[in-house]
Amino acid sequence: MKKIARLAMAIMFIISFGLSPQMSYAALWEEPKVSTEDESIKVTVDETGLTKGPVTVTIDSSTYKNGTNVSYSWDLEKQITGSTARFAITKNGEYQFAVSDITSDYDYTGDTLWAEKWCTVVITNIDNEKPTVKLGGTFMDQYGYRYIRYDTDDDKGIRRIKHPDGEYSDYTDYSADPGIGAAGNYQIIKNGKYTFVAEDYAGNKTTRTVIISDYKVVPLKVYKVTGKTKYVTGKTLPKAKVSADNTRIVLGTAKADSKGNFKMKLKSAQKTGSVFYVSSLDVNKKSVTNTVKVKVVK
Repeated sequence: MKKIARLAMAIMFIISFGLSPQMSYAALWEEPKVSTEDESIKVTVDETGLTKGPVTVTIDSSTYKNGTNVSYSWDLEKQITGSTARFAITKNGEYQFAVSDITSDYDYTGDTLWAEKWCTVVITNIDNEKPTVKLGGTFMDQYGYRYIRYDTDDDKGIRRIKHPDGEYSDYTDYSADPGIGAAGNYQIIKNGKYTFVAEDYAGNKTTRTVIISDYKVVPLKVYKVTGKTKYVTGKTLPKAKVSADNTRIVLGTAKADSKGNFKMKLKSAQKTGSVFYVSSLDVNKKSVTNTVKVKVVK
């Protein structure tokens, strides 16, 4: 018969893991570790990967002595009689389990625990902490397009991020190392709600939403362009930068006057039926660049 004092167990627990199993929450995680003083007592854990928990520890003592035993967890304050005992664990930490034949002189009630055999399980794979998500202010890039900045972080790593359009940025090809976050810029295309959902490897999720109500594009009107002219005329914001391209090369650039009128010379007249694009950039970065498709007519 082996005895362990409750006070001694508590001291070992504090030295190794802090004041409670929750405080043993480590940045790195490993699969559960089990050990037993008798090979006939089988100890298993149902979840070996990262999980929100709980995990179930099963103690199978059906082949230990006559198979009718009493299992006890001091940490969980739970006693189970029978050949199989299951304990639900919700926090990371080290857990001690006592196993004794039902006819033996065991004692699980006093300050000193008397038991025939002891099993130990170390759990570090429970993660019920949600990721952090921060949405920064919006900004305009050099081309006049507007974006919102998002930053996410998680002790066990970000698995994926759901963007406002329902698409995901997936990071499952990366290992779940501690401190791995994810950040990026998402393009704003209209007024409305923009919702981001960050999910870690255990399935914990955090949702953040920002409402955009001041989105506007540069006003732009392009007058008829024929295959006989090298000029494109139209109206846009005063002092705006105007350009034309066919997705391969820039065909021309211009600057609108104080009233927003512009006349842009192309490198050459475009063929009737061809298509090119005219864009207008707000130099004050208050409105988003506008691009219109132009078809050359006779």
